[in-house]
Amino acid sequence: MGILNEELRPKTFDQVFLLKEDRQKIEAWADSWSSGTPEKRGLILSGPPGMGKTSIAYALSRSKGWDIIEINGSEGRTEDFIKRTIGMFSLYGDLTWDDVEKKKKAGLIDEADNIYERSTKGGTGESGGYRAIADILKNTNIPIIITMNDFANFKYRKGSNAAAIINLCVTVEIKKIFSRKGGSEYRNIVTTLASEIQEFSSKLGLKPQKNIIEKIIEGNLPDIRASINDAEAYVFSQSENLIGSGNRDEQSIIWDTLSGIFHRDDYLNNVNLIDSSDSDSGQILLWISQNIFSQSKTLESALESFEYVSVIDQIERFAYRHNYYRMLLYAKDLEALFATRFKGKTGVFIPFKFSNYLSQMSKTKKSRGTRNKVARDLSAILHISKEQAYEMRGVLRVMAKLRKSFPDELVRYINAEIGKHNSMFVTGNEYKEMDALDLNDLEMFID
Repeated sequence: MGILNEELRPKTFDQVFLLKEDRQKIEAWADSWSSGTPEKRGLILSGPPGMGKTSIAYALSRSKGWDIIEINGSEGRTEDFIKRTIGMFSLYGDLTWDDVEKKKKAGLIDEADNIYERSTKGGTGESGGYRAIADILKNTNIPIIITMNDFANFKYRKGSNAAAIINLCVTVEIKKIFSRKGGSEYRNIVTTLASEIQEFSSKLGLKPQKNIIEKIIEGNLPDIRASINDAEAYVFSQSENLIGSGNRDEQSIIWDTLSGIFHRDDYLNNVNLIDSSDSDSGQILLWISQNIFSQSKTLESALESFEYVSVIDQIERFAYRHNYYRMLLYAKDLEALFATRFKGKTGVFIPFKFSNYLSQMSKTKKSRGTRNKVARDLSAILHISKEQAYEMRGVLRVMAKLRKSFPDELVRYINAEIGKHNSMFVTGNEYKEMDALDLNDLEMFID
């Protein structure tokens, strides 16, 4: 997670972004602890990643004066571990009060649906984790907050005490944080986040444009974490490539993935991050390579990391060369385990850098697409390969300099042939219609 996500984390419950009905339901559960131990001793906050579930738990606890005891996804959540941490505090209410500050404890089990239970016969796994949570909820004297990404799948699990956990909790499924796009709730989120990001940036001596930050946020909502991470990418790079796509591209969503790959020795979590990044293994390797030197603690660590990356690269090349794509799974596994071989700098925040290669490819995407379209048209019309069409660029460039009317004449000829080609096939045929060209397309091709 980037520096902005930590800086902008809501401090109190009234600062979190929630629909009115979800806010009221959460507040009602929290208030029920004011008069003793309620029947529903747990609160399940479910919803897609990036909706701020963990932030809601911490903000609610601060507003209620509760101290959080957290078990997160990076820890081994066995039955014994859960009972020794949250379980111990949950049973002894008289020991959970700070004599000075009078703060009550609250338990937080983050991403509980990702607890992977496996039989202890194999020697690994997190057997009994859900059983421990159910036992805690039955007997707890402190509030227990549980976050989940996929509640729909969790509630149908068999043999994992899921039903018992759900029956002992109030469940709030956070599917939306605003009623409609463009409404007052939506505008409030956009302007509030943009103002806070701009204010924090000014403290660092940076001067990002607020309208650009707003466009980045609008392109990512309702994913708050993505909005802030992409805004951070813009603030530190001043690159406007992140604007207006409506979807996070590989240059921005990779932020969270890189944090896990470089700094968290958690295989399952890193695999999930890689899968959710929508970037293939080759792209992720480019990102890793770009950031090894800036993140490495020593030169020796950087060199060892590059050797590790080279092994992954060889696996990928073999997979593509021999059409043995199952080997790409091994490449992903090795990327998820990168932190086990990497020694990074500690005690200091170093922002990740954009992959130079991917950045250049992004900037030239439109021109490359246009050149490819012209090459396809020439290939079909002249009955040559696309490679041969590209080889003609030099000749066409010379012809254009020798006779000014040549580009117009060539475009008219190409479009006439395209018209003949398209008229030969009816709609719905397996042959795809060719797109007509304009003068700008041809000029971009031969430049």
